[in-house]
Amino acid sequence: MSKLLLESDTVKLSKVSDADVFSVLDGFEGSFYINVTDEQSKININFCSKGHGIQCMAMIEALLSCPAEREFLQRKNLTPEEVVAAIRDWVDTDPSAEKGANYNTESDPYFDREPKVSPKNAPFDSLDELKLVAGWDDEIHRVFSPYLTVYPMQTERESDPRININSISPGFVFCLLKQKNQECRERAVLALNPAEEADRLPDVSGLSGLQSRLGGVFCSAKKDDSEKFTYRSDVFNVKVTGEVGDHQTIIQTVVKRLLPDEIDKRNEFKATYKYLHWKML
Repeated sequence: MSKLLLESDTVKLSKVSDADVFSVLDGFEGSFYINVTDEQSKININFCSKGHGIQCMAMIEALLSCPAEREFLQRKNLTPEEVVAAIRDWVDTDPSAEKGANYNTESDPYFDREPKVSPKNAPFDSLDELKLVAGWDDEIHRVFSPYLTVYPMQTERESDPRININSISPGFVFCLLKQKNQECRERAVLALNPAEEADRLPDVSGLSGLQSRLGGVFCSAKKDDSEKFTYRSDVFNVKVTGEVGDHQTIIQTVVKRLLPDEIDKRNEFKATYKYLHWKML
């Protein structure tokens, strides 16, 4: 495959600066496995610090308020409102406690922590940092972290968080959009989980396509609902596993797709993607 790609007139990889890597791959006797996850099929918790973070908080609360999820939190003596308030207090720059919190000041739930912990009042650097937030334990993390992300890191120029309607999981979208009646819910379930592969919903594009999907499948024509979603993604989590015999190496990276005419200011070249994060597992 490496030879075919390198010699292809269409791909033209022989002209890129790191084309020599293919000569190394040619002698590789192991296997590669690649798993790509759409980061924009999730809620970006860092947007809870933007302005009032109202939309971000509402989306997280909706996720935590699905019947089974709310019951799960109740067994831990927690409410969705308390959990969302704790996340907001960790990430925002306001020192006062968020409405819905069961404490008087942001530092109250961390007073007896050893080692000492206090609210960061800055964006999350990773999802694992959620485990420092009051009430958020390992079990909660296993249940809810697959639906959350910290990428891309929020900047002042970025708009509110939007989730790709084409890649969101069916159960997740049901939490974010409450069907008006049983007929709407049954129609949405059948549309998102068709009996035949050929009946799968096609991807939508454009604002009109997004609004049509929300109205036609989920009986939702509310502006607040359409502002939760988008129809494209630019940020992807790529996990590459290399195996040779009994040896395994895993590299995980988060990549952001850029418009072809967007310039990387530091390197002064037109880039089509950039790395937001990487680590070797």
